[in-house]
Amino acid sequence: MAKRYMQKCSYADARKFFPDRKKEDIQALKHSGCDYIHLDFADAAWRKSSLFHKYPLLRSFLSYIPTLAHVYPNEKKEFSGRLSNDDYGLKRTIKKKLEMLIPKSSKTLLFAPLGVGGHADHVLLQETAQAIGITTIYWEDFPYNISRQAVKTALNKKPFHLKFKIFDNISRKQTLIKFYTSQIPALFPSSNIPVVTEKYYTIL
Repeated sequence: MAKRYMQKCSYADARKFFPDRKKEDIQALKHSGCDYIHLDFADAAWRKSSLFHKYPLLRSFLSYIPTLAHVYPNEKKEFSGRLSNDDYGLKRTIKKKLEMLIPKSSKTLLFAPLGVGGHADHVLLQETAQAIGITTIYWEDFPYNISRQAVKTALNKKPFHLKFKIFDNISRKQTLIKFYTSQIPALFPSSNIPVVTEKYYTIL
């Protein structure tokens, strides 16, 4: 699954793919005038299961069943909207890291994905942000929010409340998206980036 996604992005080696994605992210953030810190955790499709680490002998079967090693062995699992049991330790680790980095102030506002589309990484961050307990604004995950059914499914999981909408920064957003050249072939095969109103929520 991970290899297939890289192929859509015209990459054959993750050792090239991820450094390039990070460079793109840095360029986009600098263009926006934002500071940044990359925590460098593995993406869901690349995360190895606890069985892989606990039982090294299983590695001998990987040439026959490559997905045996992965927390999310297929797209159905990765986009199920539910975290694997293997990810709860990672959730605690990310929470601790963020708590060390986030200023402890009543003025601090945290932004996190809503989890539209059910991607494991987005759900992981949404749940982690909620567990930290700081005032959080959740955004509709793009491009998954093109599907209104996907939005409805995400909103039905928790008491989300629409806080505000943004209509007037579409062209700027499209400019920023174009910095992520490695992902555009997979997410927007026609190179046409749809116009979608941004919506932001809080949890009541």
